[in-house]
Amino acid sequence: MREESLTGIAEAIRARRLSPVEAVERCLERVRKWDERIRAFIRLDAEGALESARLLEAEAAAGRWRGPLHGVPVGFKDLCHLRGLPTSCGTSMPAYFVSSQECTAARRLLDAGAVSLGKLNMTELALGAFGDNAHHGDADNPWLAGHATGGSSSGSAAGVAAGFFAGAVGSDTGGSIRLPAACCGVVGLKPTYGRVS
Repeated sequence: MREESLTGIAEAIRARRLSPVEAVERCLERVRKWDERIRAFIRLDAEGALESARLLEAEAAAGRWRGPLHGVPVGFKDLCHLRGLPTSCGTSMPAYFVSSQECTAARRLLDAGAVSLGKLNMTELALGAFGDNAHHGDADNPWLAGHATGGSSSGSAAGVAAGFFAGAVGSDTGGSIRLPAACCGVVGLKPTYGRVS
């Protein structure tokens, strides 16, 4: 599945060549095999992802499609709020903030049918260009162990490059999507200011 684009995975699911559950299971298999080294995730939500994928699979079988990303696995930088999951912003605190709702960017993707695999590693408080994190472990470049992923959206870029999910949300004030994308050999887009809440 790694060779397929986000669009390719969505098309394969729509054509029923790949089910949402199969897509998520393939991603989780890669995560289990490689994330101990890469450390793209701060919090993997395997159970929640499979539950969502099963629901989306049942909806597809009934001819109901949520949107263009129906069943496509994605990840979210750990400054995006996801309902019920702690948000660390790459820090270490006694109690993390747990939101009762998703941030706007996550909500839009989930409404379009995307499946969240969880929260992704990042430079602490999004302040740094290398992908290092003393609290959750430094993200490691999927292509060459011991090399930087770039930051601050390190887990987002590393996870896409490793095939852990089809796409990911990061954030970018001064290069925090673009630098990790360049270091990890994937496409990163900084939206026009104000386009994505």
